Amino acid sequence: MHIPTHFRRLAVILLLAAAAAPAGAAPKPKAPEFDPSLPSFVDLNRVLTEYRKTPAFAKYQAQLREKAQAFSEEMQAISQLRYCTPEERKEALAIKAKPSPSPKEKERLDALMKKADTVDNELTTLGQKSKPTDADSRRIQELSKIRTDAIQGLAKEEADRRDKMRQLEADLMTQVEDNLLKIVDRVAKDRKLTTVYERRAVLVGGNDLTDEVIKKLPEK
Repeated sequence: MHIPTHFRRLAVILLLAAAAAPAGAAPKPKAPEFDPSLPSFVDLNRVLTEYRKTPAFAKYQAQLREKAQAFSEEMQAISQLRYCTPEERKEALAIKAKPSPSPKEKERLDALMKKADTVDNELTTLGQKSKPTDADSRRIQELSKIRTDAIQGLAKEEADRRDKMRQLEADLMTQVEDNLLKIVDRVAKDRKLTTVYERRAVLVGGNDLTDEVIKKLPEK
């Protein structure tokens, strides 16, 4: 039987296409149709996981890192100024914050920064004396109290900054959650829904809106 040339070519094309397809490949299942009679839900954990991959979330993380770095630099300065009075510390931090302090201000800042080394060296020298005088003993007690107070003050400053970082992280998550809920609300309005549940509240069935919410996540 004679087979027209164009039919033979078509048969070859179909065979090549079949050979190129992955073995056992099945067509991608279609998403279930939306049924307004069923409850609708969103998997917020999955949405948050996807949101963490976006540049928008990276900006929040960058803000936290910048604040953590600022706190770290503050603690380094405060540690150097640990034996200064509150007024001296305030003065030193104000000079340090200036973009272009004057030579006199730089000299003053340097003196305040070196105060800790001066006190520590004096305490070490007095403590090495085999026969300290009464005046030496009184000075050792005085310097020891200064050191103890400084250690306690540094611990409080560090704890205060840890609390501030925890609060900043909590505020960040609250802001993220608010933004995600606004997206869920937009999807609900597009679907003309009055109620949308969290995934864990719907055990079986329902309309899964998670993918729709993920598609609307901000990129910037």
